[in-house]
Amino acid sequence: MKIFEPNINTSKKRGAIDIYDHDISALTDFHDEYDLLHDLFESIICVEGKYLLYTDKATGKEQKHLERVFAYELYRQWANRIQIKWGDKLVINGEIGKEPQTFDHYKSKVHKFPDLVLHSSQGDCDFQGIVCEIKTSHVTPSSFKEDIDKLNCFVCCENEKYRFMFGVFILIGDDMSKILDIMDGMEGDVFKATPNEYIDRIICVTYNQNHLKAVRFDWLIKKEDREELRKQLNT
Repeated sequence: MKIFEPNINTSKKRGAIDIYDHDISALTDFHDEYDLLHDLFESIICVEGKYLLYTDKATGKEQKHLERVFAYELYRQWANRIQIKWGDKLVINGEIGKEPQTFDHYKSKVHKFPDLVLHSSQGDCDFQGIVCEIKTSHVTPSSFKEDIDKLNCFVCCENEKYRFMFGVFILIGDDMSKILDIMDGMEGDVFKATPNEYIDRIICVTYNQNHLKAVRFDWLIKKEDREELRKQLNT
């Protein structure tokens, strides 16, 4: 159990499309057999700070962008990388609708609209890759829980045909301590993670000031595990 924090000090340009590779080690604890998370993390790191913050010319004060500003640039970076690696086999869609009957285990009555989805296509379930939810530092415990439950719908659903390999919660403009604090305040809350044998495929990511950190959600559930992760943040 360890917070994943890739080295982003080195990079090299790759391909005819303007994308960069960084020195990211293998994600052995995340079961990333197709390097899907690796590619997503590379893409997040390539999102420049101007897509998180801007300066108000009139006041000179630094302001935070809405999450969609970051999401649109992440879409571009990620789509370029996927195009080079997978060609026409995979596609990234933004805020695409998913029918509730797809996730029969949760008996959901409303459509789900994840922020970003990596898959074969909306009409082809042969490859269900990653589904993402994105929040800024203004995230609340209720909105965090709502997003985690939504990701669980995709990753832990009973129907294997529709089950995604990973669900990723991305918090921008804050550090992993924010998520740990939120989980502390939700001690005892029940998340919709049944069947829970796939809960280790829910990944929480923070990206702030060019620093990316990632942990598995199942490492956040127990208080003693959160304390161990806090020690890592303070070393």
